Amino acid sequence: MKTVELLRGLQAVDSALDAAHVRLQQIASELADRSEFAAATRARRARADELRAIEAEQRDLELEMESLRQHLETTNQKLYGGRVGDAKELTNLTREAQQVRGQIAARDEQQFVLLERVEQAQTADADAERHLVEVRNRRRAEEAALKAEREGLQESIATAEAEQANLRAQVDAAALRTYDNLRRTKGGLAVVDLRQRTCQACRVSLPIHFEQRARQGDVLVLCQSCGRILSPTG
Repeated sequence: MKTVELLRGLQAVDSALDAAHVRLQQIASELADRSEFAAATRARRARADELRAIEAEQRDLELEMESLRQHLETTNQKLYGGRVGDAKELTNLTREAQQVRGQIAARDEQQFVLLERVEQAQTADADAERHLVEVRNRRRAEEAALKAEREGLQESIATAEAEQANLRAQVDAAALRTYDNLRRTKGGLAVVDLRQRTCQACRVSLPIHFEQRARQGDVLVLCQSCGRILSPTG
């Protein structure tokens, strides 16, 4: 097999390896990124805390209302029990009873508002819980898929590295140095197609003798513009 053909094959393997390693890094990053789940967990905790706070406020209000009702009942017993005969005291008790009834009425309105807030908080809490479950299930499925992809990539890399070693062993040292230098300086792309006397990397048209020499395959022919190894196709 001609050197340029070996290098063309090596380029394909190396490019595949490059892509596989990049994807492995992406998979590692995606597996480490738990930001969506963390955000959903925080949102669920916040909604639950909000619901508990409103429910606590509701319980406090109910206790306060119960205390006011007991107070009113005690006051009414004094008013209508016949044991108080002093007119001034009766007047004070009547005023006190009116005040307590007003306080109870105000607390009734607060309780109605709180009931609406509790319902809204319960809905928000349920929505946050449902979203958290959805995110958790989706995350588990994504992680399983990513881990399976990672395993497949690792197997492919092992196979490609064996093929890479085999190809490199068949290329002479000078050509291999040229190839490695170009890989390092040309963004990983050392061998490019030469099609209709045009370098497919830089799109520069080359003299016909470049293509003729490249097709002979006796020596490596480099693009006079980008300096990459030319591999005739077609």
